[in-house]
Amino acid sequence: MTLETDVIVVGGGVAGLAAVVELSGGPARVLLIEGRDRLGGRILTDTSGDAAVDVGAEFIHGREPTLMEYLRKRGLAHETADATDYYFDGETLARTDEGGDDSPFEMLSQLSEDVPDQSFAAYAGKLSLDPGERSRLTGYVQGFNAADASVISIRALARQQHAEDAIDGGHSSRLVNGYADLVEALIEDCRTSDCGTNFQIVMGTAIEEIDWRMGRVQVAGRSANRDPFRAAARAVVVTVPLPMLSKLRFIPPIPLLAELPAALRMGPAVRLTLQMKEPWWEAQAPGMGFLFAGLGSGLGEAALGPAGPGFPVFWVNRRAPVPLITAWSGGPAALEFQGLSIDKLVHLATQNLARLFGLTAEAIASLVTRAYFHDWLGDPFSGGAYSYVAAGGLAVAERFARPVEDTVWFAGEATASEGHWGTVHGAFSSGIRAAREIREKLSSP
Repeated sequence: MTLETDVIVVGGGVAGLAAVVELSGGPARVLLIEGRDRLGGRILTDTSGDAAVDVGAEFIHGREPTLMEYLRKRGLAHETADATDYYFDGETLARTDEGGDDSPFEMLSQLSEDVPDQSFAAYAGKLSLDPGERSRLTGYVQGFNAADASVISIRALARQQHAEDAIDGGHSSRLVNGYADLVEALIEDCRTSDCGTNFQIVMGTAIEEIDWRMGRVQVAGRSANRDPFRAAARAVVVTVPLPMLSKLRFIPPIPLLAELPAALRMGPAVRLTLQMKEPWWEAQAPGMGFLFAGLGSGLGEAALGPAGPGFPVFWVNRRAPVPLITAWSGGPAALEFQGLSIDKLVHLATQNLARLFGLTAEAIASLVTRAYFHDWLGDPFSGGAYSYVAAGGLAVAERFARPVEDTVWFAGEATASEGHWGTVHGAFSSGIRAAREIREKLSSP
């Protein structure tokens, strides 16, 4: 049996949910299909302990109007994440606003799209930077963007930086109860919106094939217990992450999708949050927000020893009801953690922190009461953290955000070609963009 509807949304992350909410209020019947047994995609808030801990997306970057207006409308409280940032200079901790040379980072705000595209590594290699400055800047670009510096596009970085500047991207905040608040609000809006009975959700079903022609699509897949599933509609919005998109069969093939692997990449990242008995770091780093372990002379093998990979960034959630500190690694360095158990990750994080603060790993480990972790690299529905644009791929990335013969739309953070790749607000806005275009198309005679 084939389920008939008007619009199919494949993927129940923020982009998919936003698309459904935007389609509400109209006559279109909407079917949301999600492969997981939960909604939210790469948003996942662990509420099983003493605090709501985001183990996926955590920060609201800047003040992007579309997302901020939705948070205001739904009364979702969020608090600034601003605090005092520190870096490790090879021997001790220092505040970034006292002696930290940020001149290499000013270069990012001066990037221009009006240059021949090349990788960041190639571009940085031509700059007048000493090896330490180049290492710091490369580490930042790789960690923040979960990207390989030898791959990421300098023109895309310029667009991203200018997009961030336009929304005060340096300002960070968090939802008080974690990003789950956003997901729950979107789900509630889906179920209580004007479309009401016109909305359906199918969970635990992975779509494998999309057979399409102009004005008609049929999707086919299987449930978790391998039962076949089919649905048909006038339009489809595909919001799955890049690695999952590569597994979908489109009949006939969409030429653009063959170009995507060279243009857009899924970046790896590893994050581990430790709950502590007390905020022991306050003695040496009062008011700490971020701690950049890789700044200054760096935190490489010379500092850590051969025990294992090092986390280059830590941060503290100062608004949490219990002491929480998060360890982070993004880009190629994150692959060194792949496949490690949570116990091994905790061991490495406590070793790293011990070296940074001049304490013993045993002392820090004795204060850990709980660890929060999700393996996004190994997650079969994500395959990584978030996307970035490869050198030479910007034009393909722009086309990715456009509909295919007014029948197939793509949404999700990877389609945020205005410069907001890798962000929740980019995913949110992309879902709304696709839904508005579909609504306009379906209302046309």
